[in-house]
Amino acid sequence: MFEKQPVKLSEKERQIKIEHKKRCGILGKRLMWMFWITVIGIMLTIALLVVSRSVTNSTLLIVLSWIGVGVNLISLGILFSVGKFHNDYRIAACIAIMAQVCEVFKSVSEYKVNAAFFVLGAFLGVAYTAKLCAAMKDCLDPVDEYLGDSWKSYLKAYIVVNVGLVLSVLAVFTDLAQLAWVVGMLVFSIASIIVSFVQLHLLRRTSNAMTEYSRTPVKE
Repeated sequence: MFEKQPVKLSEKERQIKIEHKKRCGILGKRLMWMFWITVIGIMLTIALLVVSRSVTNSTLLIVLSWIGVGVNLISLGILFSVGKFHNDYRIAACIAIMAQVCEVFKSVSEYKVNAAFFVLGAFLGVAYTAKLCAAMKDCLDPVDEYLGDSWKSYLKAYIVVNVGLVLSVLAVFTDLAQLAWVVGMLVFSIASIIVSFVQLHLLRRTSNAMTEYSRTPVKE
């Protein structure tokens, strides 16, 4: 039996692979930036919730709100910067801008209109996450297919949680308002926190996978 010899890459194929690994290295680094920005965003959200309970810290609340604006702008900048690797990242950034505008209108609207903007924001969140997950999966296919499938599973969990939150809000307008609203918001809010940490975990793993892949030498 003859031993099968490895197929050598042509010079063109080798250069394409080198270029692909270089792009993965850049993407891995920027996804790590996104990871840390997301961590800061979560910590900031917790800080805003705590401070908003105190009427004596209005100045601190304003400062934290402006820091939050800065964090969101940096996050959008990172998404647009990686849009050259996959267009879905750029589309996700555009949807995120619409979601932020929706949040502004929600904060200044009356109760029933506020609920409508909450529902719209939830659907925009799903659209954003769908585009983000699609981009992650496509970029991971030649690197780690199993990790790419994990983003698909994450999207399904995210959709379930957001649909649950929306139904809980709509329950306010039914006869079961008190019970359904309280239980639904409690359960799905906890689930939303868990899903946020899953996203952080996947972001870190994806960044590491991209970086490690970019460092492996291209075979002759």
